[in-house]
Amino acid sequence: MYVHTWRPHIPNTTRRKRVVESSWDDEYQLCHEMSEYFVTRWTGRSLEETARGDYLTAFTVWQSLTDRRQRETDRAAS
Repeated sequence: MYVHTWRPHIPNTTRRKRVVESSWDDEYQLCHEMSEYFVTRWTGRSLEETARGDYLTAFTVWQSLTDRRQRETDRAAS
């Protein structure tokens, strides 16, 4: 299992980040700034990011996180 390294989100541009995809519960967002993609989450105090880089890397991490979140929610409901 891959452990994601989360760090504070510090924008690399004055332009707003764009959200490409969002998990069903908005826990995780796949975003991009200029030509870099990354995954964000809100901690209640700040915005954090992980997997900054190319689209495929960030998308794979986002999909893994959202799939795991869905399984945990399904398990809790049963």
